[in-house]
Formats: sequence, structure tokens, C-alpha cells
Amino acid sequence: MVLNSINSISFIKFKNTPETIPIYTPDSLILRYTMDNNTNNIGTADSRYNASLSGTTSFSNSYFTRGTHSLLTDRNSFFNVPNIYLTNETNSNGITITFWLLKTTLDSVGTLVSFGIPGSNNYFKINMYGGGDGLNYNIYFVLKTDVTKNSLVVAQGIGVNSSNWRFVAITMTKSTNNTSTWKTYIYNQTALHYSQTPTSMNYPTDRFTNCNIGNTDCYMDDFRMYNYVLTDAQILGIYNNTF
Repeated sequence: MVLNSINSISFIKFKNTPETIPIYTPDSLILRYTMDNNTNNIGTADSRYNASLSGTTSFSNSYFTRGTHSLLTDRNSFFNVPNIYLTNETNSNGITITFWLLKTTLDSVGTLVSFGIPGSNNYFKINMYGGGDGLNYNIYFVLKTDVTKNSLVVAQGIGVNSSNWRFVAITMTKSTNNTSTWKTYIYNQTALHYSQTPTSMNYPTDRFTNCNIGNTDCYMDDFRMYNYVLTDAQILGIYNNTF
């Protein structure tokens, strides 16, 4: 095994494999995509995690919550992210994912975040499904590791409205043997709307390939991923644009 360090991110190169595994800065914001008319990562994983646009995905200055633009995607397009590693070797002490979401059109189902290959034994997804009334959506988190699959409905009543931005967040404590605690947060534009804290959940055990953000008709803004568990106050700070 050979360890190399370049700028703020290090890499492990294992023998007998062409793959190079990044070692992220401990307890840091590893990914942040502001969606301000570019695909740049300004987190500690730096430019090696710059993303790319696929299909008709674009940036919009019509609706946004931070900066000057947001990401506009549809069912046939997405924001492609390099492989993500959250194993023991990479200084991962947990996971926090946050982003802003706006739905302005109706469709039956869509993917907001897809890390890993669905149908395989290692993937993480955040999906939206119709709530049954044709006007609102539920959000589902799904994580599968090996043969264990956990899924969770984390919000109800995500409405279709051009002014109804929602702030979505999830934290996962680092663990083994399905002992992770997940905590979910859904904020509307004024306050915490929905929260849930299930225990005995699973935690990623391998790298995620084929990582995409956005694959449904929606706007997304200020996507962040931390390699540790943020506190309630820190989550609130992101929502209030103070953290």
C-alpha cells in the first residue's frame, strides 16, 4: 500500500488494483456544490471531485436559495459526481448530506440522490414518490449494504409550488452490524417541518460508484456532504446560512 498526499486530500493506492482510494480530511465538508452556474466542488475533497452535467441538466437563475443559480434536472438528466468512499480507510466518522429542493411540476417518481448502482448490494438513494393525492410527495431514503437493506419514509407533504423550497438533511452515525442511527430533517421556508430518528440501521461498507444528483423534474441547490455527523445546531446553521 502506498500513501500519497496532494494538497488537501491524500490517496491510498492498493497493490494489484488500478484503483486509487482518497483519504478525506477528517471531520470536514468533503463535497459542496453551490450550483452557481458551475460544477466545481469547493469542499475539502477539492477539484478532484468536480462534477459534470449529463443530458439536459442545466443551471437556472429563475429559482435559487443560495448564490445566484440552482441545478435544474429532469427524468433523463443528472449531475454526475466521482466515486465516493466512506470506508474505514478514508477518515469517515459518519455521514451528513444536505441540500435544498424545489418541485414545480408533477411526475410520479424521481431520484434526488443516487450513489452506487441500484439493484446491486451497495447503493444509497434518496427518492421522491407521489403521496397519493397527485399534489404532494414523500421522500424515501434507501441504503443497501451486502444483503441488508434499510428504507425510511422521511417526509410527507412536499408540495408542488414555485415558492415552496424545502431543506433536506440526513445524518448517519458510523457503525457496524446495523447499529447506525439515522436522523432526518425537512425544513420548509420558516421552520423544521419533519424529523425522524430511527436506530438499528445499516451504514456504508464499500465505495459508491455511478454517483448522481438529480434525476427528476426539480431544482436543487447548495448540495453538501460531510464525513461526520453534524449536530442539530449545525444543521440549523446550514438552513439559516450561518454554518
